[in-house]
Amino acid sequence: MFMGILCVTALLSLLAMLVFGEFGFSTFFLFLLSVGGIVLKLLASRLPVRKLGKFILAVFGIAAILTAYLVPGAKKVENSTYDFANRVISTEKLILTLDEKAEDALTELEKDYGESDRTYGLRAYLCMTSGENAEAYNWLNLISDKTSQEYYTRLEALYMTDPDNTDPETLYRMYKDAVRYHPDWGHMQCMTGIAEYEKGNLNIAKYHLNNALNQDPHDCYALYYLGAIACKWGDYTTADKYFRASMENGATEQMLAWMTMNMKQAG
Repeated sequence: MFMGILCVTALLSLLAMLVFGEFGFSTFFLFLLSVGGIVLKLLASRLPVRKLGKFILAVFGIAAILTAYLVPGAKKVENSTYDFANRVISTEKLILTLDEKAEDALTELEKDYGESDRTYGLRAYLCMTSGENAEAYNWLNLISDKTSQEYYTRLEALYMTDPDNTDPETLYRMYKDAVRYHPDWGHMQCMTGIAEYEKGNLNIAKYHLNNALNQDPHDCYALYYLGAIACKWGDYTTADKYFRASMENGATEQMLAWMTMNMKQAG
């Protein structure tokens, strides 16, 4: 039984490091202890006590060396990843606020970390803010993973800023693809629900809008459109409940006008 526990512990800690990326000190040390325990268990009945003692010292010496060598390196990679993510966020804020420092910040990011799907997406954003939509499409096409949230986020923004060259059907297909690959993405579930509502597919719209609320119960758009669906079905009590919830969670002036119109039509 003791050997079984050691084997399971070693396997789980190895999976945590290799599959899930949990390469911290405690996980690594637990793995070493488990493997060391397995080896000691196998050798305990074969080695004299004196040799076994030397072997134990050697095992823990190797464990200490490996821990000192590998864990700081893993920590450095973790810190680098954290820094990159923070700089992506700060650069995106500069772009969206039309800050003149955005170009320099993005150039420095590319210099320090190289080009990647994230920087291609930011380049596309930067082009959008200056009205260079054709160039923005070129940058988006460089993104390697065209099923990623990065790609869909930038593509949606580009479609929204270029309505003359974006037909509703193209936008609809993008939303459907996005929720197919990312079913837990609340924003895209909501937008898919709205697109289905506009096409008159109320049952499908309700399904996606409820999915959006599962991710964010305070989504005023999902709440409004669920109320609008209830209105179309003649369930005005439910519609009123959703409309009130939407108002409590930041409904826009346009949505408030739509609510008034829907309830007036209901009599």
